[in-house]
Amino acid sequence: MKLRPGAYFYFKKRGSHSVMGRGRLVRSEFKTVSDAWDVFGLGNGAPTLSYLESQVSSVLGLEDSGNAEIQCMILENIEWLPRSYAYELSENEFPGNVMAMKYFERGEFPGLEGMFKPENDAEPVRRRSQGRGLSPGKRKAIEEWAVRLATKRFPELDLQDVGLTKSWDLEDDTSGESSMPIRIEVKGSTLQLDKITLTDNEVEHAKKARDEGICRLILVVVEKIELDAGDGEDEWIASGGEVRVFDPWVIDDGGLEPTQWRYRL
Repeated sequence: MKLRPGAYFYFKKRGSHSVMGRGRLVRSEFKTVSDAWDVFGLGNGAPTLSYLESQVSSVLGLEDSGNAEIQCMILENIEWLPRSYAYELSENEFPGNVMAMKYFERGEFPGLEGMFKPENDAEPVRRRSQGRGLSPGKRKAIEEWAVRLATKRFPELDLQDVGLTKSWDLEDDTSGESSMPIRIEVKGSTLQLDKITLTDNEVEHAKKARDEGICRLILVVVEKIELDAGDGEDEWIASGGEVRVFDPWVIDDGGLEPTQWRYRL
């Protein structure tokens, strides 16, 4: 595969030549459709397993896609452009037979890359669309520190970091089938926040937690994180920060703004 870990994966709107977002590749692996759902869940970009199976069947022309293998691209630092700022490419630049994504050489479309600029309002934890102007080193330091502080707030839980594979960052499923799983969404920033950026999958998961009671969902926001330069190039050390906990987090539709799904705290 041409795309290597760390490179950008670009997405386009189905049936158009509009680039809508991008993410950095962590790795790729082949899995059956059912295994992909078991591991990545909503991260497959489908609301249910049956919907994912129907989409794969349609693309591959199969009656039953349950045992079909698909290549799963594990991405982080997902960034979505507002619809009004979608970047239009020509048929030659982004062929119609490319359904949803394509790899571009860095610098091939500076206008497109230039649209992903910092908004100076927040940096994310795990694969999120905030803090787009941060260097990889700064982003990594903020991510790891915010998750660390969030974990420390719940010493009674056996929390696992699942941020690279799930629509949330931390979870405790060790309590058994008789108890509700606990899932924690973590957001980190060097700034004081009155809004956070949410992906479509995060919003959908939060609504399912609210409406269907699939888990006890907690939101942890770590603000005012301090960064100091480390010894290596683009190496940063995070410290400090103020932690705000929303437990349980019951998402309020009235707090959502449709720019990229931002939620008022």
